[in-house]
Amino acid sequence: MTDTPKPGIYPGMSFEDYRALPAINWHTLWRMREESPAHALYEMQHGTKETEALAFGSLTDFILLEPGRFEQEAVVEPEIGEGMAPKRPTKRQLEAKKPSAESVRAIEFWQAWDAANAGKIVVKAADYERVLEIERSVRTAQCKEYIVGGRAQVCIVWVDPATGLLCKGRLDYERNAGFNHFITDLKTSRMAKKSFFEVMIYRLGYFGQMAFYEDGWFAVTGERSLCNWLVAEKEGLCVVKPYECGARTLEAGREAYCDALIYWAECVKKNEFPAYGGVEIIDMPEWALRQEGVGPDLIRPEPQAPAVEDNRTFEEIYALE
Repeated sequence: MTDTPKPGIYPGMSFEDYRALPAINWHTLWRMREESPAHALYEMQHGTKETEALAFGSLTDFILLEPGRFEQEAVVEPEIGEGMAPKRPTKRQLEAKKPSAESVRAIEFWQAWDAANAGKIVVKAADYERVLEIERSVRTAQCKEYIVGGRAQVCIVWVDPATGLLCKGRLDYERNAGFNHFITDLKTSRMAKKSFFEVMIYRLGYFGQMAFYEDGWFAVTGERSLCNWLVAEKEGLCVVKPYECGARTLEAGREAYCDALIYWAECVKKNEFPAYGGVEIIDMPEWALRQEGVGPDLIRPEPQAPAVEDNRTFEEIYALE
C-alpha cells in the first residue's frame, strides 16, 4: 500500500505496508525531538537501523501477539558445539585455496543453511528461549487478559486537527472490555520495577508515543481509551508487570507530540529540514565546569605572577648604617 490512505483502522496490515504509508508516526517525531528534523527525515526515507534491543522486541511481538508469524518469518539459529553446528567459517577460511576438511564441512553446512532460510529473520537460540519464558510468565502472572479478546498490531491513520498532517500508528494490542476500550503496549526492559520503568517512560519517549496513539484512536473512533504498558524483563528472573498510564503522563505526552507535530509541519511547509544549525557558543556541562572551579559561586582568583628574585642584602634593602 503506497497510495495516500483514508483515515481509519487497518487491522492485519503488514509492517512493510505500514511503514510505506505516507504519514508521520511517533518514531519520526521522537527522532526529530532527540536529534533534528534532518535526522528524522533521513530515517523516514532510509528506515531504522535494527539494534539488538529492537530485534528482541520484535521477537517478543511475534510470539505473544502474532501466533504463527514466527514460524513463517523467522528461524532459530543453530547452536554451535560438539555434535551440533560448526562455527561459521571466517573470511580466511572462505578464501583459503586449500581449506581443511573441517573448514569445508563448515562452509557447506552454512551455505546450505543460509540458502534454506533466505529472507527469514534469524534469531539467537538464547533469545528465543527467553521470549518463550516471557510468554509463560504472561500466563502465570495473570497478565494475559491484556492481550486477549482483541486485535494485535492494528494500524490506525488519522488527520491531526491542529496541523492537518496525516498521522499513523501501529498499536500492539487493542480491545474492548465492558464499557472501556484499552490500548496495550508491550515493552521489554532490563527491569520492570516501577521506579526504574517510570524513568524509561520519559527517557525513551513512551509517554509521547502513548498519547499519540490514544489521540489517534479517538480521532478515528470517537472513543477514549485506557492505556496500559505490559513490561517484561529481558534478563534474570522473568517478571512481567502491567502498568496503567497516568493522566498526567498522557497530558505531558500530548504536549510533547503536539509541539513536535507543529515543528514538523513548519519543516514540511518550507521544505526545510535543518540539522544542528550554525555556529553556537558551547561550554562543558555545568558539573564539569564546577569540578574545574568555574561557576557562579566557584570563581578562582586570577593567577598572580611569581615574585622577582631579589638578591640584595638586608643592609642594601634598608640602607642601614
